[in-house]
Amino acid sequence: MLKVVIILSSISVVLAVYIKTSVCHIKRCFDSIVSQTLKPHEIIVVFDGPVTRELTMFICDSKLEFSKIGIDVVLVSTLSNNGPGVARNLGVSISSMSFVAIMDSDDYCDSSRFEIQLEKIREGYDVVGGYISEIYNGSHIVKQVPENNDEILAALPDRNVMNNVTLFVKKDAFLLSGGYAPLRYGEDYILWFRLKHIGARFYNITRPLVYIDADEDFFSRRRGWQVFKREVIYITFLFREGHISSLKFVRKVMRGLTIRFLPSGLLEILYNRCR
Repeated sequence: MLKVVIILSSISVVLAVYIKTSVCHIKRCFDSIVSQTLKPHEIIVVFDGPVTRELTMFICDSKLEFSKIGIDVVLVSTLSNNGPGVARNLGVSISSMSFVAIMDSDDYCDSSRFEIQLEKIREGYDVVGGYISEIYNGSHIVKQVPENNDEILAALPDRNVMNNVTLFVKKDAFLLSGGYAPLRYGEDYILWFRLKHIGARFYNITRPLVYIDADEDFFSRRRGWQVFKREVIYITFLFREGHISSLKFVRKVMRGLTIRFLPSGLLEILYNRCR
């Protein structure tokens, strides 16, 4: 009789769920974790405020199924919804492994994601990301980011250089940096500056590691007054922490003022050209 050997790693996966998280999406997310060539040792699921009974029951059932293959699922909840950054900080803080992979509950991974990223970490990098593939109307739009540490740090003041949903990081480096800012928008961009400040080394895998469904509201959610206000808040946060100059602050605000009020169709064209 053949014995199936499940190889586990010193990896924690941290993901947050909230009231709008669908069972269908998180099932697909969990399936992509189970299908990894290098499986994590544990999954930290943070309930960011109250969630549906259906979602709670599904996650509890999944916890039992994961235990059968040696993967621990740790459940933790907050009384109110505080946003993904705060939820992820909580998840990382209670993880018991040396390395942390961040996931969104409605995304799914390439089957070799964790294995590829851990190899890069062992080469001496502290933060490893990669490309993402946004699936829209049957087409795959690949969001590329700079590859090596020098390119990433050079581009950081001007744009977001990592795809947050592909983040794979040393837990110690994450905690030393202070983690995500307590914001609902731009918290990942601030994290890259914080990690740079402590001397972390970055690398991006030059292929899609995570797949994202982009719906018809994908671009409309990226424009308007409320989006612009949230953008100004995180830019102000960057300035107050000393990550950008006053000139860069003004330029970023003016850029946001221009982009966030473009028509959705024009924003889509600009967005795709920047890929």
